[in-house]
Amino acid sequence: MEGAGSVRLANWLYNVAPKDGTAIGIVNRGVPFEPLVGNAAMARFDGSKFTWLGSTTDETSICATWKRTGITKFEELYGKELIVGGTGMGADDYVFPKVIGGILGAHMRLVSGYPGGNDVDFAMERGEVDGRCGWSWSSVLSTREAWLRNGDIRLFAGKGGQM
Repeated sequence: MEGAGSVRLANWLYNVAPKDGTAIGIVNRGVPFEPLVGNAAMARFDGSKFTWLGSTTDETSICATWKRTGITKFEELYGKELIVGGTGMGADDYVFPKVIGGILGAHMRLVSGYPGGNDVDFAMERGEVDGRCGWSWSSVLSTREAWLRNGDIRLFAGKGGQM
């Protein structure tokens, strides 16, 4: 089932699917947080009432800034705002900044609605946004390793970054 970064599937599982163990689904790992940090009107479920069976990956996510920001440590986000790009509800690059800002008090402003991760990357490169958070480490290595090597991006949370 497609739609809303798997929020649509979570709504269906919670509100329509039989509760006899015959319906299972795989949702994006950020979806259970949507009623708390996303659009509560669209996320019509209680994430704490789902039963977790397991994960298909053990992915690590990172937060990175473009070098022009000068931000190199997480602590700097308490005194300086970081504009990050994201795709949409349920996606890691949407949920992570919301949680980090809401719970830890870091100054992250999210610009969401990019069609995909590569679009967020290009927006960083163009200067539309200054960073990305909830970015899959394996994706960074496979698509933007040169940015790491050249120092174009700096990690401030996850895989060698601080937090």
